[in-house]
Amino acid sequence: MIQISKDKADYDAIVNTHYLPIFYQPAWLDLVCGQSHWEVILAFWGNDPVAVFPYYTVNKYGIKQIRMPPLTPYLGLFLIGHFDGLKTHTQLSTKKQIYKKVTENLPDVFYRTFSFHYQIVNWQPFYWEGFKQTTLYTSILSDLSDVDAVFQNFSRNVRRNIRKAENTLVVSTLTSPDKIIPVIRESEKSRGFSMQLSDDFLEKLISLLTTRGWGTVFAAIDHEDIIHSIAVLPWDQKSSYYLINANTREAENSGAGFLLTWEAIKHTSEQSINTFDFCGSMLESIQDVRIQFGAQPVARSKIFKFKYRLFNVLRY
Repeated sequence: MIQISKDKADYDAIVNTHYLPIFYQPAWLDLVCGQSHWEVILAFWGNDPVAVFPYYTVNKYGIKQIRMPPLTPYLGLFLIGHFDGLKTHTQLSTKKQIYKKVTENLPDVFYRTFSFHYQIVNWQPFYWEGFKQTTLYTSILSDLSDVDAVFQNFSRNVRRNIRKAENTLVVSTLTSPDKIIPVIRESEKSRGFSMQLSDDFLEKLISLLTTRGWGTVFAAIDHEDIIHSIAVLPWDQKSSYYLINANTREAENSGAGFLLTWEAIKHTSEQSINTFDFCGSMLESIQDVRIQFGAQPVARSKIFKFKYRLFNVLRY
């Protein structure tokens, strides 16, 4: 029988003994949600944890809701139990019990939405609980064991731009927010949108990644010490994440973005991490570039539910 805990101390113990993506780590959640604005539901089979379900609560327009926190592509249900040795019907029935139990223990707020990790391929039990779904895609390089083979699988255009950039740019790591944040702000201005992240938040993000060894910030810099592009690359034991890429006007023709992506992929492999997640966009222009790097589109589910059925009908 599935037992439920909501104790963050239990979650800390699980984090220390099981793999969870970086976005599920308590320190990450403290940063992106605020310590008092995230909770967790834990599912146990006997004494063994089998699933975690952290979530972010926010008051928007004076209405309590569960939403996705900033800079967090995945959150919600993540399975940590070992189901491979079970018969298919036992696997499915056990997972159904888990999904039902965690859903029953979610706060009954006005609106709930989660973007699940692509590990969760079957969202049907949430449909039975009244949730709606839309499919999103990320882009994944899933085997970095031979980076030369990865490079040869790039399109000719990508390889050409990387070689062009290597002639004029060097890649370094940055730790100073004073150098990183202005590039992000210039990139936001040129693209015409803002990530709505304060300087203080970005400083804390950089500190979290660098002090804990959870990631780095790469920069493509020319011989005049001008930054063309930066990439914020968090990672965990199994995957790295191309979370932020920001460019200055100098990057328009230098190939800096292509070079940084390649350096991030190589660095991921050097860390003995075998998966590179582009944190893919649904924009066609961005997806077209990811494909040129040989990345495979991988489906993931975004589910949502309003407390009142009428809103579900209108939203869907």
